[in-house]
Amino acid sequence: MNESLKSNLLLTCIKRSLFIPIIVGAVLLTGCDGESSNTSNGSNNSNNTAVDNLGSKTNDPSLYLADTPKIMMADNFRDISGNSISTNYVNTDGLKLRRGLIYRSNYLPLNETDLETLKSLKIQTVYDLRTNSEREKSPDILSPETNIVMINIAGTSDSALPPGINTPEDMINIFGSSVANMAAHDEGAQQRYGAAINSLIYTDGVQVFHCTAGKDRTGWLTATIQLLLGMSYNDAIKDYLLTNEYTADRVNAMYQYMVSTQGEAAANIFRPALDVREEFFKAQYDEVIKVYGSIDQYATKGLGLSKEDIENLKVKILIGYTANK
Repeated sequence: MNESLKSNLLLTCIKRSLFIPIIVGAVLLTGCDGESSNTSNGSNNSNNTAVDNLGSKTNDPSLYLADTPKIMMADNFRDISGNSISTNYVNTDGLKLRRGLIYRSNYLPLNETDLETLKSLKIQTVYDLRTNSEREKSPDILSPETNIVMINIAGTSDSALPPGINTPEDMINIFGSSVANMAAHDEGAQQRYGAAINSLIYTDGVQVFHCTAGKDRTGWLTATIQLLLGMSYNDAIKDYLLTNEYTADRVNAMYQYMVSTQGEAAANIFRPALDVREEFFKAQYDEVIKVYGSIDQYATKGLGLSKEDIENLKVKILIGYTANK
């Protein structure tokens, strides 16, 4: 890609992505009676590289998939099971996650090339986890055949920055507290996370879910699924942090744009919210474990999934998994 085209694409991303929805006021964190969801057609394993213990025991075609292609207009698009044969994720029991079934992304304002790429991946269903305001400001561009499932995780029509953010440290602390509260204490958000996972389990075909930046709501939904599948905490957080690699060019362009329009001091205050950070992941995970004791208990008591749902998730995604009877 030449530098001129790259710069134009980055500027487009800036204009469409400056709205950062996850940092919200107390009204969101207590679970508003906003929109929920609707459907329309329109043991630690710190190695992210899969083991080879199942390769000779199965002919599962996902083991031989080509690398996940890049999406020009959605830089954070990737497979929740790993983007290549060499990075195919494996759980703590040594079972590989099936690639090519569920993808995650930032929002999808696709060009013609991207639409052909999604078609080649046979993606049939897209889950949009954003608020109505986000969808209006930054609409997806998808093929007419795509089944679109709208699940507003926040449960509000819009969101705004809370007061009291005067330093980068304030932003880090408030952001971490916000995402932790949403994951562990907002019953409405939990129900909607659960609804998304339930639909991912029982919907046929290839699927992708996304929010605006593909890092906070999407990041926690991905991590919850991976942890339920038995991926280690270390592997889940490594995958979560990959967002910083995938979005580095866009985030840097956004930061420079903020410096030029708002000044360096203001841009530096906002800068931590443009990334994912280990402390954000840890804040969510630790609060969930504090409240529920385990990820499985979180899924059943918080997200409303049954033990059978969790078993069916494992059957769907884990290669060689045999359901407990």
